[in-house]
Amino acid sequence: TVNFTGSGSSDSDGTISSYAWDFGDGGTSTAADPSYTYNTAGSYNARLIVTDDGGLTDTAFVAITVNAAANQPPTAVASATPTSGTAPLTVTFTGSGSSDSDGTISSYAWDFGDGGTSTVADPSYTYNTAGSYDARLVVTDDGGLTDTAFVAITVDAAQSGIGSVITGTMGGFNKPNQAKVFYHDGSWWAAAADASDGKWYLWKYTGSSWSRSTQIDSRNSSRPGIQLDAASNTLYVALSHRSSSRFARLTYSAGTWTMDSGFPVSIPGFSHYDEDCISLAIAANGDLWVSRINNSAVEVKRSTDGGATWGSNIVLKTGLNIATGLTDIVAYTLNGVNYIGVGYAENTTSNSVYGFLYHREGDPASSWTDESSQLGMFAGGVHADNHIAMAADAQGNVYMVVKTGGGAGASAVKIGLYKRTASGWSMYTVMAGNGWTRPAVVVDNNSNELYLLGTNEGAPKTGQYKKVSFGNESALEAQQAVVIIENGSEAFTNISAPPHSVDGGMNMMVLAENITANTVWSNLVAVSGGTVQQAPVAVASASPLNGTAPLDVQFTGSSSYDPDGTISSYAWDFGDGIGTSNETNPLYTYNDPGTFSARLVVTDNDGLTDTAYVSITVSDPSNQKPTAVASADVTSGDAPLTVNFTGSGSSDSDGTITSYAWDFGDGGTSTLADPSYTYNTAGNYTAQLVVTDDGGLTDTATVAITVNAVPNEPPVATITQPNDGDSFVVGSTINYAGTGTDPEDGDLAASAFSWFVTTPSAAEQPLASGVKSGSAVANEVGTYVIRLEVVDSEGATASDQISITVTASAKIAASDSTVLAFARLGVPERYDVSGAYPNPFSLQKSQSGTRIRLALPQAQQVRVEVYNVLGQRVATLLRDQSMQAGYHVLRWDGRSSSGQRVPAGLYFIKVRAGELQKSVRISILR
Repeated sequence: TVNFTGSGSSDSDGTISSYAWDFGDGGTSTAADPSYTYNTAGSYNARLIVTDDGGLTDTAFVAITVNAAANQPPTAVASATPTSGTAPLTVTFTGSGSSDSDGTISSYAWDFGDGGTSTVADPSYTYNTAGSYDARLVVTDDGGLTDTAFVAITVDAAQSGIGSVITGTMGGFNKPNQAKVFYHDGSWWAAAADASDGKWYLWKYTGSSWSRSTQIDSRNSSRPGIQLDAASNTLYVALSHRSSSRFARLTYSAGTWTMDSGFPVSIPGFSHYDEDCISLAIAANGDLWVSRINNSAVEVKRSTDGGATWGSNIVLKTGLNIATGLTDIVAYTLNGVNYIGVGYAENTTSNSVYGFLYHREGDPASSWTDESSQLGMFAGGVHADNHIAMAADAQGNVYMVVKTGGGAGASAVKIGLYKRTASGWSMYTVMAGNGWTRPAVVVDNNSNELYLLGTNEGAPKTGQYKKVSFGNESALEAQQAVVIIENGSEAFTNISAPPHSVDGGMNMMVLAENITANTVWSNLVAVSGGTVQQAPVAVASASPLNGTAPLDVQFTGSSSYDPDGTISSYAWDFGDGIGTSNETNPLYTYNDPGTFSARLVVTDNDGLTDTAYVSITVSDPSNQKPTAVASADVTSGDAPLTVNFTGSGSSDSDGTITSYAWDFGDGGTSTLADPSYTYNTAGNYTAQLVVTDDGGLTDTATVAITVNAVPNEPPVATITQPNDGDSFVVGSTINYAGTGTDPEDGDLAASAFSWFVTTPSAAEQPLASGVKSGSAVANEVGTYVIRLEVVDSEGATASDQISITVTASAKIAASDSTVLAFARLGVPERYDVSGAYPNPFSLQKSQSGTRIRLALPQAQQVRVEVYNVLGQRVATLLRDQSMQAGYHVLRWDGRSSSGQRVPAGLYFIKVRAGELQKSVRISILR
């Protein structure tokens, strides 16, 4: 708004009669001093025209500049429904209540605080991960100004339960080393107290739910322990009690258990102390046994009539280190002999121990053998605690799992396993540093696998198990425990498992007390070897596996699968006590440093589960990674090459090196800082060192190692028999033998030997192979050369040879000189006659005539005759002469049977020997 003034105008000879304003934007006025408002920004020339009383005019101008009015920012208004809940939480946001006083809202920009965004005014968004989020709305008006509003959203962790409650039950298991669950006639059964009346009932599992069945005790203070005789459809229940234990016997028919008449009965004088319940077992002969610790003594009691009556107490051992403790009792058969074994665990005190006694079926009831002295104590300064459970496999091996007391540190064994075989007792670590309460043990005789179960002693108190094959118990400590019962932060204890062998057809039902909610939970765990309801396979991966906080990790569970169905749900627990997700492949941010075990539990369409883990290491953002320095005293040489590696030169500028991990490149590893390692095989290797600091960061260094192959040394051949220069009479048997040694291979095997012979009439030929010794007959006068050749594993050869002389025998007449070579022991596979040599021959130049070679696979009568081209027989060389199997050299000197030289020409030597009939053509020259 501008106040103009024109009244200062004047007329020297008259008066101003009128004023005419033009404000430059179309506005006008005739007032002398008008007021005018410019609504639009711009530059204007306001013009005033004044007129005097004589009609003359004058004009004046005023320049006016109008700036654009200042834009007012919009007002952002954000709201949400709901603002809190359990993940996954779907929230409806509202931003459309935002406004702009001098314009319009042109855009909405939502940031939901977990990486999610939207440009919709009123979006809907789902939070899958627990946490506190500030959802932010930014609105922008048509003048480009913005305003921001926030909504606080709280997302609670989902209750990623594993297993489910047996609806209607209440707690009260206490120390259930004795089973409260069993399988019979295609169904699982459990013993649990009813929350409505406190009485103990059997519960039947049908489909995927439990229903209450037969009452087994009216007293809530009883503690049932179950044994099943499946063959007779009989169930035995020891109702352990602090003042008056009882015994129930039930019979199965048409899908229902019915209490036998007269039961329950009293087990006189056999109550339990504190929570250390009595234990029950069925012997192979049908006898029933119960056991307990009472007043520093181990006691048993027997029934021989199915539990209707019970004998007197039998004291097995006195003088225990403490008055109380827990026992378990088991039947087993070893090498065809039936036994009952009692294991005991003294209540926790500094010198408490474990023990075992056994009774052989058929011996007097009071006859027991004490093997307690064979049970050592586990490492780490621990002692016994009154937690024990036993099972026996089909081979008669007894497994006794125990919880220890005392001890501290990562090396203290908290859960241990004793195994008794025909050879004695062995001890194995199941868990060290931390452990379970109330451990249990189950065998799978079908797949030869052992299950150890328990509930975490510390938070989170979940039900877990470990599994190994029979004979592989040493692997238990390294096994990752599998969580099988869990519900958020609720605490579980007193796990109970079947007293009998399980298999894939039934799988394994596990119970545990939920002491937070005072209920009983169950979970059907898949076991190996089954053909029905195969468990899914959980496959979990993540990227990256380490980094600095805040660390965004992309988890992947989509590789999980179910062999006989589909995956119905995924439950991630990211291990930091905050984050969970039901997505298949969630993205999660770790805000705090630490090492976290992220767990994936997949459930299939049959309700079976499997678990996988991924370890994530999150470092403090201020932490500097270490520097790995790797070196070696030698980096090349011949195999075997021993290398002393050094990694202790590695350092961490803001902390310490906590671990060293060497990979020597040929499969060998070490966790020492400065290991020594031997390479036995030639090759090029890259030894890698990974060092980790106290903040979880790593660095890597490598060393190149070259291992050369050692040049092969040739072997040495030695003929030990006969000696060089020995003489023999024609027809003698010549024994030959030798040795072969090699610098690398040592004494060479017979397969490395080859023998050769050179006769007076023939070049070198094979004599034998694959033997270190043999013998041959010399049938020709003259010099023989015997040569031995050996070969080592690398193909290098060596040889030795000797010469012998064979002289004529007085027993051989001149007419017998047709057979002139020796027959060696190497026997041919078939009859054969080789061509003559020399051929043709001259009677003038070759006084010895021509030779043919005869091969006989077996001893045979031989006829050799010479015919001319007219078919006339001119000489008989051999007339049905017996000859041994082998190779023979025959000679014809060109003379007839009468001793006369035959004329020059063509002749045929005909040989008949067994199935052989063959002619050799000979040409005689003058």
